[in-house]
Amino acid sequence: MSNEKPVEVVQQKPLNEAQKLLAGIYATGDTEKQQNWSDIEGFYCTLMAALVSANSETINMLRIPGILSHIQDKAAAKLAIDGLDSDIQQFAKELNGIHDLHKDKSGPIDSPDDLTKCFSIFELYMAFQTRYHSVIMPTVELIAELCTTAAKAISAEAEATAQEQLQDPSVISDIEVKENTTETIRGEL
Repeated sequence: MSNEKPVEVVQQKPLNEAQKLLAGIYATGDTEKQQNWSDIEGFYCTLMAALVSANSETINMLRIPGILSHIQDKAAAKLAIDGLDSDIQQFAKELNGIHDLHKDKSGPIDSPDDLTKCFSIFELYMAFQTRYHSVIMPTVELIAELCTTAAKAISAEAEATAQEQLQDPSVISDIEVKENTTETIRGEL
């Protein structure tokens, strides 16, 4: 017996999406399943839609009547809104820069050089998506949280006003019908 230590099995890191795609093509020899530049264009469209959606959803939240006046931490809200605006503009420029790398490409990817370029661009989109989820979305979530707290304050004020009106003697809230008007009308027919 030797005193050698047993070999440890080291778990391999998961392959990134581009490597999986490339490995699938070469492992199966499936060259019929060619990649198409429209697949890469789809990533651009999806990510641009996410940027536009984050911006428009945030604007819609902030446009709810009374929300801005009921946000408690106005300094945090201003910082988040200004930061989101700046980040979205910068991200849009970056996304358009990635798109410029392939905007004139269409059809199937025929050459190994184009396939390499396609995978490289795909990796740029994946890195962009990761940054989007770690930079843009937390800010959107913070603004949504501030708006939710403000909406709860608006609701609490409305409920308090309704309760005051129920207790106000000048507000009529207990009307009682003394006669059955439907029966009276039916009797006359």
